Amino acid sequence: MDFFGLNSYSIELVKLLVDNEVPESEHLEYKRELNLNTTKEKKEFLADVSAFANSKGGIICYGIEEARKGGKLTALIPVESDNIDQLQLKLDNLLRDGVSPRMDAVEIITIKVSPSKYVVLIKVLESVDAPHQVVYDKTDKFYRRGFAGKYQMNEQQIEKAIYKRDNLQKDIKVFLERSYNKMTKDEFPVELFPFPKLMLTLIPVAYFTDDIVDINSEEAKKLAPLGGGNRDTKLNNSGRLSYSTMPGNRLRNAYIQLYRNGTIETVNSYALFPNKGKFYVATLEKYVLEFVDEYMHFYENFDIEMPVYAYLNIFGLNGLTIDSPKLNLFYDLSIIDEDAIIFPMIKIERQKADNEKFVVNWFNKIWNSCGIERSLHFDENYNWIGEYPRHY
Repeated sequence: MDFFGLNSYSIELVKLLVDNEVPESEHLEYKRELNLNTTKEKKEFLADVSAFANSKGGIICYGIEEARKGGKLTALIPVESDNIDQLQLKLDNLLRDGVSPRMDAVEIITIKVSPSKYVVLIKVLESVDAPHQVVYDKTDKFYRRGFAGKYQMNEQQIEKAIYKRDNLQKDIKVFLERSYNKMTKDEFPVELFPFPKLMLTLIPVAYFTDDIVDINSEEAKKLAPLGGGNRDTKLNNSGRLSYSTMPGNRLRNAYIQLYRNGTIETVNSYALFPNKGKFYVATLEKYVLEFVDEYMHFYENFDIEMPVYAYLNIFGLNGLTIDSPKLNLFYDLSIIDEDAIIFPMIKIERQKADNEKFVVNWFNKIWNSCGIERSLHFDENYNWIGEYPRHY
């Protein structure tokens, strides 16, 4: 049972974990108690969590008896709390202030067992900002997690982690600047339609590793550009280039460049086709949602290490606004007054993640640019409720 790899958790799954006598591992640790009363206990908590962030990630289960009888787990001993929201806030504040740099990929999950009794899960993903240092109460230690538990990092390990982080960030910055220049100068590997351009870039954390993707595999050949459609594919110096085809037309709807290190760069030049000064925003949203899922499935097939950095850029929207059946006369739409919209980077931490929760902020920014508070194509549970136009 890969408890760490699950996307959601329940008391039934926790009981199954104990009933199946799943042992601790590099990614799983049990703690009977969650005590944060003393400085020592707080430092221990921060060391446990940061150790996973500085390694391959993992999950700490508070409220499971670690003692064993005959080599087996013995019992579920829930954490007692009369105010679980206050406890979670305390954990959040401690993690925020007690570790540097801040760990973004930490999720606190509280599962109710009975009144005032909970199992508390701290799920920690491998951090691309590692190494993280425990700094609470003037502490200055770095920790990692191994099969035998956590250990303090030595100077060589710290230097290696810092080198990896700094070079990853530098290389990604250079790559993105090169992609940005392609958009602004209209220098693409194929000739695209002269409409607004939508660029999606996915960069795995394994960016340093060459040839982690077999560009001659059937999966690579079938990988579709943003928007899909009929396409040709060929090898090039960077890896594999695939692009859409239209009979009798030299212009392309879209292309996708798959790099040998797993990076994906895909541009669509037709999804934002303008009509009477408007573009249909649902097409943009649906394309991004569908193809982020497709690309993450592609990464899963090659067992590519998470997380993945995701970037979205749009060029050529100046003077346009959005269109959607959700809009009516009560909405006062603004005209977009900038040619390029650069969206914030998001980190996709799991291959089977609920990507709607990640990318909805991208879509909200598009609607914001037109004077609307948020995308009207998502419900309160992040389900997409938009629709394609019948005639556009």
